[in-house]
Amino acid sequence: MDINNVALRKHRTPINDLRFSMDYKKQHKVKTIIFAACLVLFAATFGFIQWNRNKLKEMMPVVGKVSGTFFLDRQEYCVGEPIVVTFYAINGMNCTHSFDVGGDYRNGDGGLRHERYSFEVADHSGRSFTKKGESVGGLGETITLKPGEIYVSYQLVSSRAHLLPPGKYHLQCGTTLKLDSYKNTVGMQGFYAPVTIKTGLFFRVVQYNRDKIVESINRLKKGERIPLKGHIKSSESGKPIRWALADMSEKFQTGVTRQSDNDKFMTAVIKTLPKRWHDRFYLEYKLESNRNWLTLDNPEEYLLTFSVRNNFTGDLPHGLTNSTLSVEGNSIREWPDMLKEMLNEAGIAEMVKAGQTIEISGKFNDFLKPGIEQQFIWKIGKINYNTDVRFRKF
Repeated sequence: MDINNVALRKHRTPINDLRFSMDYKKQHKVKTIIFAACLVLFAATFGFIQWNRNKLKEMMPVVGKVSGTFFLDRQEYCVGEPIVVTFYAINGMNCTHSFDVGGDYRNGDGGLRHERYSFEVADHSGRSFTKKGESVGGLGETITLKPGEIYVSYQLVSSRAHLLPPGKYHLQCGTTLKLDSYKNTVGMQGFYAPVTIKTGLFFRVVQYNRDKIVESINRLKKGERIPLKGHIKSSESGKPIRWALADMSEKFQTGVTRQSDNDKFMTAVIKTLPKRWHDRFYLEYKLESNRNWLTLDNPEEYLLTFSVRNNFTGDLPHGLTNSTLSVEGNSIREWPDMLKEMLNEAGIAEMVKAGQTIEISGKFNDFLKPGIEQQFIWKIGKINYNTDVRFRKF
C-alpha cells in the first residue's frame, strides 16, 4: 500500500475531492475532443495527399505505352447538376503517335456526344441509369502526340444518364484509341494494337439545390477545369455548356428550346429552373413513330408509341391523362378516349413503379392528310414531344 496516497486522502475534504473529480473529467473531455480533431485533420490531410499522389501517379507516363484514365472533378453532386468527366491520354513512348477523335457523335437525350466513349451509370443496387441514342456521325480530327504530350477531353456524363435521384452511384468509363500505323526498318507497314482504357469511378447525388446548379452552369460557361500540368492538347467537339443546358431543360421540363446564342439559352434555362423540387421531374416521357415516311398510293400502317419512365426510387402517377395530342396545330379531340382505351388494353394502372417504363401504342393513319408532310405534337405540361411524317411517291 502506498502510504503517501493514504495520507493525501486523509487531508482531502469531500469538496476538494468533488472539485478534483470535475476538473479531471473536464480535462479528459478536452483531451478527447483534441485527439479526435487531430485524427480528423490527419485523415483529411493524408487523404488529400494520397489523392494528389494518385493523380500525380496517373499523370506520369507509362514507359513504352500510350496510357490514360478518367476522373471526376468531385465526388458529390445534387439532383440534376451537370456531371463532367475528364479524360486524358499520355504518350509514354519515344515516338510520335496519332489517333482519330470525333466523327462518331450520338444525338438525342440532351445533345451530341462521342460514341467512342462509353459511360455506364448504375446505383448501389445495380439499377442502370444509362441512356441510349442513335449514332449520327459528324466531324472528326486527328490528334498527334509527341513523347510526353497529353491529350485531354471533357465529357458531359449527366446527358448520357437519366435523372439521378439521391443515392450512391458507380460510373464505368471506357474508350479505345486506335493508334496510327508505322513502318519498320525494312519499310514494311505495321500496326500498333488499339489501346483500351477503362476506369471505375464512384460518386453520390444529394437533394436538389437550385443555387448549386446555377454555380455549376457558370463554371461550365467559364470553362473552369481541373488544372493539369504538362504539354497538353485539348479537344472539345461541341461545348459542354450547350449540352448541359439542353439536358437540364429536358429533365426539368422547362419548355425552353435550344438556341444558337449560348448566353440567351443559359439565361432562359436558369430563369425556368424549379425553385422547389417536385417528384414529377423524375418522370421521363418519350414519343416515337414506327416510320417517318409513308407510300402515297398505298400508305403503310403508321403507329405512335408513347412511353413514360420513372427514375425515382418510389412509385409515381404517370400523368398521361393530362396530355394533349395534335397534328399540324389541330387538336385531336378523340385523344382522351383513345388514351383511355390504350391504357386499358395494356393493363396500365395510374402508378408507375420505381425504375419501370410503360408504353402504349396506337394507329394514327386516319388523322393524316395524304401528300403533305405533317407533324404530331404530344404535349405534357410545358413540354412538347414531336415526330414528323411525310409521303413518298414511287
